[in-house]
Amino acid sequence: MWKVLLSAALIVLPNVAFADDQTVLEEFKVKAEQFSKFFAKEQQLIYGQHYSDSRTGKLFTVESYSGSGVSFDVQKTSSLVSPYTAYIHVDLASKTNETFGNVRFVSSGTPCGWDNAESAMKFTKPQHFTIPSYMIVDGKQTTDPVRFNFAYQDKKWVLVSVIREEFHRPELAISNTLRLRAEPGIVLDDEHCQEFNKKWLDLLLPKSKSEVPPPMTPSEPKLSQPMK
Repeated sequence: MWKVLLSAALIVLPNVAFADDQTVLEEFKVKAEQFSKFFAKEQQLIYGQHYSDSRTGKLFTVESYSGSGVSFDVQKTSSLVSPYTAYIHVDLASKTNETFGNVRFVSSGTPCGWDNAESAMKFTKPQHFTIPSYMIVDGKQTTDPVRFNFAYQDKKWVLVSVIREEFHRPELAISNTLRLRAEPGIVLDDEHCQEFNKKWLDLLLPKSKSEVPPPMTPSEPKLSQPMK
């Protein structure tokens, strides 16, 4: 189930303006319903990142997400470019297939993914996925509160960022899948990767969006520790 958090700013608007506001709100309600249905079952994506200890300098894993606690809010702004902003909150539970990979942590020797996307995409059955250690507290899986931020531009809702609320930084795998560059993650333009991630792209990206935006942050050195 999802719940609505309607900004008080929308409630006090005059009736003559409220009709437009109501239309915008109803459009976003539809998007929130789509999110709720999308995350009601596990959704997989292929994720790549720079990794200096890999033979190819890159590391690939398949991540699996399911969500609960979907809620949203819509607010009116003073901007002429983005007269409305909105967000959808989802408590995400995640799993990864990294333990079957051919790349290992230097420090521990445990697998952390593959040096190529094709191999990673072959391990997508339920038995290939485990819960990351950082998502387990007191022996139970926890969820990661994630916020999908939108701006209303040119009469359509545009996704502008995907943020892990607890850490105030991008959710790397989802951000790069949705072509919102976040280092050290990689936007995967390979045809097979895009086909693998097609459900995410169809649900969350504007139909007219084809260009890869510039990085959200300055480029960083290649890391020797994978990040999610």
